[in-house]
Order: sequence, then C-alpha cells, then structure tokens
Amino acid sequence: MSNEISNKTKLKYIIETKRIARGGLDNAYLYLDEWKKYRKTLNNKKSRINIDTKINLLELEIDKIEQASANMECGDCGDGGGFGGGGSDICGSAGH
Repeated sequence: MSNEISNKTKLKYIIETKRIARGGLDNAYLYLDEWKKYRKTLNNKKSRINIDTKINLLELEIDKIEQASANMECGDCGDGGGFGGGGSDICGSAGH
C-alpha cells in the first residue's frame, strides 16, 4: 500500500478546503485548529497522511486569501500595481 493519497482524494480535499477558506478566515482557522487537535489523536499512518494533506491544503488556501487581501490594500506593491502597472505612491512603486 502506498503512503500517498490518490489524485481523486486529493482533488476532493482541495475542493473541501477551498470551500472552507472561502467561508471566511475565522471559520478556516477554526477548522485548522480542530484538524490539528484531531491529528494528535490518530495512530493510523494513512489517516495521518490524509489529515496532514487537509491541513497543508487549508493552510495554503488561508495564505492565498491573506495575500490577496494584502494586495488589495496596496495594489500589489510587489509588482508595481494592478492592471495599469503604475502602482501606488503609498507603496513607493509609482511605476518606477
């Protein structure tokens, strides 16, 4: 038996974690905390792999949402702004 999860199962977990994360960050953090607590109780290696996968995917989704929120506040300062590419004076990029 393989230590990896199937692509079908991983896709199911991706959809689940996206749904959770889009329900709000507070809710996503609640799920994350619960899954981390639950992980500590598991003895079965396959179950641990599954919950670890869910935890990792949810953490990625939370990071994406937080990054998008930060980018909206500053017009994505890292690459010079949004569609116009000029950026924002507040961010210090101002198209330079």
